Amino acid sequence: MEGQPRGSRGPLEKPLPAATHPTLSSLGAVFILLKSALGAGLLNFPWAFYKAGGMLPTFLVALVSLVFLISGLVILGYAASVSGQTTYQGVVRELCGPAMGKLCEICFLTNLLMISVAFLRVIGDQLEKLCDSLLPDAPQPWYAAQNFTLPLISMLVIFPLSALREIALQKYTSILGTLAACYLALVITVQYYLWPQGLIRQPGPL
Repeated sequence: MEGQPRGSRGPLEKPLPAATHPTLSSLGAVFILLKSALGAGLLNFPWAFYKAGGMLPTFLVALVSLVFLISGLVILGYAASVSGQTTYQGVVRELCGPAMGKLCEICFLTNLLMISVAFLRVIGDQLEKLCDSLLPDAPQPWYAAQNFTLPLISMLVIFPLSALREIALQKYTSILGTLAACYLALVITVQYYLWPQGLIRQPGPL
């Protein structure tokens, strides 16, 4: 381009800082993103389809949402290439200033805190149901209460996975989580079509 010295780079040609030791493969990143996309909302899909009016309206809404999602990712990728940052907070701080960068970090931490509380609530409920199924006729022991199981799970499983500097190890837990979510969805679907009488709500007494 005229006016630019030879060898200069445009904003889109600014190189991103390369990782010195990449430890996460593309397949592992795919499973981590897939597990994050599925999340705990997978079991809410039937309710969402019912509230939206069926398959066709839900599919149309999903297509419209997909357009905005892809557009947002393209804009984020362009902003990352211009700013030379590798994190969402870094992109906001570089392009919008330090104040907006701090606000983005605060919002991100608040979102993570709320998600963690919701998932801990789900884990505690499922652990209680698991103990009830394993010990149906016995009273609930002290080690099956949420006051004991939640701190234990948090210290032995959640904290070690969260304290890692690299998320490469989480590809294994993401694979297990994705397979578990798909298995649960498949079991519910098969149960619905093979034994529908167990899922029909019986009318209550007048």
